[in-house]
Amino acid sequence: GDDEASGRCPLTRLGEPLAAIPAGLAPEIRRCLAIPGGAVLDHASPALAAVRAERRDVEVDLRTLLTKKAAYMAQKNFAERAQIVNRLGRECIPVKAGAQSEMAGVVLGASGSGATLFKEPAEAVPLNNRLLELAAAEEAEVEKVLRALTRLTMGDDSGAALRRAVEALGQLDLAAARAGHAAWLGAHPARLVVDGGSDGGDGIDSGKASDATSFEAVNLPGMQHPLLLQRYLPPLP
Repeated sequence: GDDEASGRCPLTRLGEPLAAIPAGLAPEIRRCLAIPGGAVLDHASPALAAVRAERRDVEVDLRTLLTKKAAYMAQKNFAERAQIVNRLGRECIPVKAGAQSEMAGVVLGASGSGATLFKEPAEAVPLNNRLLELAAAEEAEVEKVLRALTRLTMGDDSGAALRRAVEALGQLDLAAARAGHAAWLGAHPARLVVDGGSDGGDGIDSGKASDATSFEAVNLPGMQHPLLLQRYLPPLP
């Protein structure tokens, strides 16, 4: 066939589309994304690393401030217990209704019964504001990283090479599965040969190859269906 004439192994031919994928694509994806999961890693870009580092610092400062405030309000019986909650995307403290004036800040909401108000201490306002700004900056930087990876993945042909590579992987996976299953069964490729007749030959007679098309029946002595053999075989690897 064409593969024999060109000296190529059929598996090599199947895998040729994989060579069109840039060698640096997989390392760059692993550098930027958590695998498995797909989350964008801090070191995907210097800007993202800086934003996330500042966000963690601000979160620690805010939590420290609110923990002290919540403990004070609970100690003075202005709150049921020392607690920090989130309302409207902002960290705040639950306080008893009527005691909200004991702490300067902004009321963000109330419980269903109205017995508890959720108040953001005045000192926490700039920290909460900064967290919101950093969250928006992080989202923008993550999108920038993902767009850059998408451009690299799609290449100059709008992903045509990638689609061919994916199809090639499927074909190679199928070939490996078929080979593994054949080895498990101890199977061999079937050979159709032309009966040597009076000459007693049992090999392929290329001179009578055209006669093979006139066969009306094929005799397969000792042939067994693979399903009948499975109970006698070791477990699949």
